[in-house]
Amino acid sequence: MKELSLEEIREIQIEILDYVIDLCDKEGLRVSLDAGTLIGAARHKGYIPWDDDIDITMPRKDYIKLIQCFSSSNNQRYKIYSWQTRPDYYYGFAKVVDTNTILKEGNVNSISDFGINIDIFPQDDLPNDEKKCRQFQKKLYCLREHITYSVSKRKPMAEWLKHPRYCIKQFWWSIIGWKNTIKKLDALVQKYNSPDAEYCEQLVSTSNPYRKGKKAFFNEYTELEFEGKMYPVSKEYDKYLRNSYGDYMQLPPPEKRVTHHDFKAYIKED
Repeated sequence: MKELSLEEIREIQIEILDYVIDLCDKEGLRVSLDAGTLIGAARHKGYIPWDDDIDITMPRKDYIKLIQCFSSSNNQRYKIYSWQTRPDYYYGFAKVVDTNTILKEGNVNSISDFGINIDIFPQDDLPNDEKKCRQFQKKLYCLREHITYSVSKRKPMAEWLKHPRYCIKQFWWSIIGWKNTIKKLDALVQKYNSPDAEYCEQLVSTSNPYRKGKKAFFNEYTELEFEGKMYPVSKEYDKYLRNSYGDYMQLPPPEKRVTHHDFKAYIKED
């Protein structure tokens, strides 16, 4: 197997993105660049220099339709991975994977037949009542945390002495497992989905225990440049990003300009 450079990984990610966007266009599905990818488009017209993944987001109804489109597709190269369709897939959101590649992650347990991919996050609604919203997000945060503990690789004994609380939680949740927890998470994030909801968020994924944005941010769409091509984004992308990240146009300090991922990627050879 040939190990791929960051530049080669990014080229494959953009090919996946192009395929997904074309499919969304054909099916009339709403989709927007998201998270670091959206910041990269707004601030750099491409990847954040130290970033190594692509994120997009969709309203829950469009997200479900996209999974269905992939499930009925005969495309052998690009496959959608979700916890509902793969027994060892433990993320609450979907990924579209290039099956001509192999991805090995260093800090979590392996997923079979995994390759270079892009993340697809569903947007779910939040309670309009502030107190109820905070209680709801606290429950979701605990479930997401339990899944993270259960799929992380066991720490060596030296880490038990440095971080005993974390290691005990990790050991406990790795025994309990993630499958029942992810079912609870998926059901709970959709509990308040309603045309009357005022707020929404990537409830299956955010590491922030309390974050919400206006649902109206995703009523209309425009385009931004990303790596020399134009891609759909929320028309209110500036308000959306400032609501989530503050002054996102300001570069973080040098010590925080690092990737949060640990993986190696390879191309399959004939």
